[in-house]
Amino acid sequence: MTEFARLIALAITTFLVATVVTILSNPDLGRFVAAKLGISSEQLQTVEGRMPRPITAGAGTLTVQRPDPGQWVGLTGFPGSAEIRFPLPHNLPVLSGQLQLVLDIQMIAHGDGLVRVLINGTEREALVIEPGEQRRNLIYELRPEDLAGRMLTVALTGDGTTNQGQICPSNATNLGVAVEIDEASRLMLRHESGEIGAETALAIIPQPLRFTQVDTAGDGSVPLWVAQYLTRMGAPVELVAEGAVALTGANAVPVAEDGEGGIRVADSKEGIGRLAALRGAVLPEIYGSDWPVPVSLLGADTQTNSFRRSRRWTFGYRLADMPDGRLPNRLDLAMVTSRLGAEADWNLRVTLNGTLIHSSSHDGRSERIDLPVALPAARQGLINEIEVTLVDPTPNQGICRAGPDAAAQMLDETVLSLASPGNETGGAEALVQRLARGDAVALALPGDLSLAAARDGAALLGLVLPLTTPVASADAAEVPRIAVISSEAPSAGTSGEVVHRYLVRGGGADLQSVTVERLAPEVALPATGLGDAALLIEW
Repeated sequence: MTEFARLIALAITTFLVATVVTILSNPDLGRFVAAKLGISSEQLQTVEGRMPRPITAGAGTLTVQRPDPGQWVGLTGFPGSAEIRFPLPHNLPVLSGQLQLVLDIQMIAHGDGLVRVLINGTEREALVIEPGEQRRNLIYELRPEDLAGRMLTVALTGDGTTNQGQICPSNATNLGVAVEIDEASRLMLRHESGEIGAETALAIIPQPLRFTQVDTAGDGSVPLWVAQYLTRMGAPVELVAEGAVALTGANAVPVAEDGEGGIRVADSKEGIGRLAALRGAVLPEIYGSDWPVPVSLLGADTQTNSFRRSRRWTFGYRLADMPDGRLPNRLDLAMVTSRLGAEADWNLRVTLNGTLIHSSSHDGRSERIDLPVALPAARQGLINEIEVTLVDPTPNQGICRAGPDAAAQMLDETVLSLASPGNETGGAEALVQRLARGDAVALALPGDLSLAAARDGAALLGLVLPLTTPVASADAAEVPRIAVISSEAPSAGTSGEVVHRYLVRGGGADLQSVTVERLAPEVALPATGLGDAALLIEW
């Protein structure tokens, strides 16, 4: 009996040892067992990268916070990418700097992945991430060339799998991972200047720039114009009741501190120009173009790409940004492709603002696709988006054997054309063409315009007013007059004779739904919805 008891004890001991070893060798299993037993375990890890001594806030240092505070910024799913841009100060002698990057990582069990950190396009780190939640604090010394420009670009790219034991690899996005660039991420810069000054302070304010709606020297029309002007040039602005930046008199210093922690910008050509330069606003390249317009200027990717199944190219345009205020009526596609195997042919689809306008098949043995695609005027508006989809229908070679990668490139020869410049123009085109002639426009706002209506008015103005058209005072004569109106603040109209009259309204969050109506001068204005804004344009 004693010998039997020893065998039982040995068996139990062996089982317990094997169980403990198994749990210790598998962190996921260990966390599962701990949770079942009611034992709390620390889920958030802090993993330090190659850690130079961090620069801390104090005299001789400047902190540049992460753009878009309060917003979630990062990558989701594999493969994935994310990018942020830190503004760099102007006219400040920077001695050295660090990027202090904080990443909050979440990944489901049985996933694995690799995240790369790139600074101005140069890879600085490759991080292996594990299942669970982690917080990684990474510090990178910045090189002189990193600090030489006006922006520092930080990008994350992620690759991996979260398919949880799927037998066959999938080409779809694996959604079980999220990597956030935490708000605590920042630049720390050492400088040799005693005070940073108003211009440097203005340059490093995180995007979007919070701009006071009402200026001290006018009716608020210039802040509304500035909001859409800078936003369209890549420097987002948000109108607020009281912001860090406000306008002051035209005769004031272009940029100055107000003594209360805010900044004042002169309501003058010099002041607005300095504001745009300090915020990194740049006139889009399309303003230096003529017909035909290369789609590369509109954001189309013209690099060669390898893919399986399908590849999409997306680009958009605003009527107000197009040469002469005209809408294109043809897309001239020029693409090079790899050869498809067997007897497969390429399938090509083109959509305009979500509507399918073209579908065709093309020889899979040919290496080029040249195709004119008509763009119906009725499907275009003040803001438009075109999507080109190329599909490789080659079937899989087995349950787990996908076909070979295909490759395609949209060439720089792909353009938007004005094939029939003599065609009649619609109401929207006629309006924008008049505003694009180069003479000024007068912008008027009622004194009791609400903040919400002012924001909507800025969005509407950005759809019809070319960036190169200057704005004059509200009482300027012989120029088109643009009045922002709402149900709470209707317009009294112009005091002189009116020949042309347009109403721009609608939209809200959906700018593609904005309409332009041509009105007879003697017709009363249609009622606007409660809280909605509209533009009344007359000349």
